Amino acid sequence: MAPKLNQNVGSIHETLENLLQWSYAQMSGLKYTPIAFDVKPMLQNKCELFAEAAKAKHITLVNNADAAHRTFADENQIRLILRNLLNNAIKFTPDGGQITIETKATNGQIEIAISDTGIGIPPDRLADLFKPNARMSTVGTHGEKGTGLGLALSYEMAQRNNGSLWAKSDVGRGSIFVLSLPMAQN
Repeated sequence: MAPKLNQNVGSIHETLENLLQWSYAQMSGLKYTPIAFDVKPMLQNKCELFAEAAKAKHITLVNNADAAHRTFADENQIRLILRNLLNNAIKFTPDGGQITIETKATNGQIEIAISDTGIGIPPDRLADLFKPNARMSTVGTHGEKGTGLGLALSYEMAQRNNGSLWAKSDVGRGSIFVLSLPMAQN
């Protein structure tokens, strides 16, 4: 019962956080405070945050992020994006699946790829996934619910951080979400 309660509280917290950030962005704009930081520890923290939810579904979380990768971005906004992406990956991955996180440096950017062995996204939905007015809420593999705000907010925050967010998906085989952020200058 404790894991289910933890999952419910986590889901409520995430929904409230997304609504708060979205409403703040709509009213006065998000404050952008970039700093240089290591990507792997933040990803490890998010994996630990979702460890119980993944365990409840027998999902393996693999963090293959490169410890040398650093970005220059707003830490709080990137935390929210990663929380949304990992939450969605767990929500749409069936029991026994796997979620893998990898990073790579390319063209002055750090790319954070979160791939899952989930249910995938149909091409017609994939095209509108990040549009702010096309809020699509889909029920997860265990009946998990959402507001449909998370991806639109994450997309907007990625852009505010001079980055981008995109996805590739194959129905029945899984999805890959890639967050690209400016590389920190040493």
